Amino acid sequence: MLRRSLCALVLAVALAWGCDQDGATAPRAKTPPRPAALATAVGSITDLGNLPGASSAQGFAINDRGQVVGCSYLQFCNLASGSRDPQRAFLWDPITQHLTDLSLPGTAPSEAFGINETGQVVGSVNSDGRRAFLWDPSTGTMIIISDPLPPGAEATAINGRGQVVGFGRIRGGLVDHAFLWNPDVPNGTTGTLTDLGTLAGGSGSAASGVNDRGQVVGCSYTSFCDPANGTAFLWTPDVPNGTTGSMIELGTLPGGSGSEASGINNGGQVVGASADADGTAHAFLWTPGAPNGATGTMTDLGSLPGGSAGRAFGINDRGQVVGCSYISSSTTFCDLFNADAFLWTPDVQNGTTGTMIGLGALPGGSGSEARDINNAGQVVGGSGVNGAAHAVLWTITETSVPLAITPPGPITLPTDPGRCDAQVSLAPPATTGGTPPVTLMASPLPPYPAGKTTVTWTATDATGSTASATQTVAVFDAGGLFYIAAPAAVTLEAGPGGTASVDQSRLAATVGANCPGGITVTSVRSDGLPLDSPYPLGTTRITFTATDASGYSLSASTTVTVEDTTPPIVIAPDPVVVNATSPNGAVVFFVATARDIVAGVIPVSCAPPSGSIFPIGTTTVTCTAVDEVGNTTAARSSVTVLGAQTQIADLSNSVGSLRLLSGIATSLTTKLDAALAAANAGDVPTACARLQDFINETQAQAGKKISTGDAASLIAAAQRIRAVLGC
Repeated sequence: MLRRSLCALVLAVALAWGCDQDGATAPRAKTPPRPAALATAVGSITDLGNLPGASSAQGFAINDRGQVVGCSYLQFCNLASGSRDPQRAFLWDPITQHLTDLSLPGTAPSEAFGINETGQVVGSVNSDGRRAFLWDPSTGTMIIISDPLPPGAEATAINGRGQVVGFGRIRGGLVDHAFLWNPDVPNGTTGTLTDLGTLAGGSGSAASGVNDRGQVVGCSYTSFCDPANGTAFLWTPDVPNGTTGSMIELGTLPGGSGSEASGINNGGQVVGASADADGTAHAFLWTPGAPNGATGTMTDLGSLPGGSAGRAFGINDRGQVVGCSYISSSTTFCDLFNADAFLWTPDVQNGTTGTMIGLGALPGGSGSEARDINNAGQVVGGSGVNGAAHAVLWTITETSVPLAITPPGPITLPTDPGRCDAQVSLAPPATTGGTPPVTLMASPLPPYPAGKTTVTWTATDATGSTASATQTVAVFDAGGLFYIAAPAAVTLEAGPGGTASVDQSRLAATVGANCPGGITVTSVRSDGLPLDSPYPLGTTRITFTATDASGYSLSASTTVTVEDTTPPIVIAPDPVVVNATSPNGAVVFFVATARDIVAGVIPVSCAPPSGSIFPIGTTTVTCTAVDEVGNTTAARSSVTVLGAQTQIADLSNSVGSLRLLSGIATSLTTKLDAALAAANAGDVPTACARLQDFINETQAQAGKKISTGDAASLIAAAQRIRAVLGC
């Protein structure tokens, strides 16, 4: 089972918290609600304060947003001890700089150990026994995820997908097993528990860390999970974020009696502690041979000056490690009142050699420990001051001059004899700043082909910081001249808007050279537009220029001519039929239109024009349009003007269509027949008289035997005919 004590909070890694030699803690004054950052040798340290009613606090985890989770309490932050101390899980936000109480209603004791980038928090809560919880920021509620396990479960870490690890009595009895809780959907609040088992020969296990691939670390044990008695393990899923996988032993440092793993980064690097035979713990870094691999090497990270033991708790994706350094005694636990928090930074990113520095403590503090580090290099942990634990946040200040690189200028050289490339020894660039030693790498390496090659220089210092710059290497053909031939001239018919597009394959110049790869070709249109833009009416010249790496160039040109040979389209008016209104005929109006493919709508002229007096009979109308380049189109129609005789016949038909009394209809049509006969005979006076008789009788019957409207229409027609006859 896991090793616990009243003065120690043991996660999957048997971690100990600040307490006095006799296990008691002393209260302290409440810290300010908005903590201030105090300067340290490496940056600043911020006291995160307490929840109302509490006197101590511990910070356990931090995400890349700078949010911190932990436990605020009076005497103990250790649910495993069975304490009913009103300890409460908290979330500290860097924006508000205040603690938020995450506990269940009724102030059930709780503690928070992990937080991911979405703000989901995991830990344990004493809700009718210690149970693992997931707190979700979208609802602000604490969800028990260890049911139906018996009390005693604890969630210790959570990854970006929302997978949670911890330990509990999955198989019943009194022995814990490491578990993986997998959400039904990424970052969901319902899921399934999976027993991760133990290493061969182990009876219990606990998980303490999980990365975004779903790899889990912790310890397998037969008696206690600590650096002296446990065995560090790495569990890797069969597929990323899967629920089936295999557990391997990470081993111990040389001469070690045991080990435990505390944290893992996204590259699969693992940190923890391994104890000597006498129980002295040493912080270790286990680095896989390949990212996320199952074989690797364990490195002793050492301790701070004056220290003889150490524990590593957290690691970020750069490979920076945090933990505590202390003087070994009868315990392998870190004591935040006597230990010193450290930051170990690799010489190169994710490397296995590096430098350890102390992070310091709060003013008046006797010690400190670092629990976690995010990818921004912020560190969270605790510092002991006058017997009280304080949750703190370290912000590291980079003091080194940033690494910079200045490459040599561009170089130009001929190809090697008989070749189309050149072997050249590039002078190394100058660098400034950074942490020595600085290594330089050029890519690509020589030889360089004919033409221009951009060489990227990359400088990397001992901390893994990089800087890059580029250099141009121009290689020209030393074997002879080259030529360029322009493509054939292109002639196109204008399309809508008066432009035309050219298939770009017709505008490719031909270059001949011994080393054609070293020749660049540019093209410029006389109108300044890109080569693939539509071409306007007229002739556009294109100049092609071929240039070798030495700057020698040749040019050739061609033309693209866009012609407009398409005549416009004329739409003549439909044939027009009107009644004459005078002996001369009638004024007639009509509309004709014309459209050109280049200019769009263009003017059209008709002969005779609209609005002319058209004589009685049929007249042909011819409408003509001419575009800007002289293309001409004509269309024809006709205007027919009806004379007096036709109009008299039409008027007689109109009388017949009114269905008047037979006597009235006969009388009126008789008069019209007489007028038509007289008009046909050339007897205009008689025709005029009979039409007047028609008008008189119609007026007399208006409103009686002929409706007023019909009468008015008949009279108007008869008067118009009289005007045509010249009556």
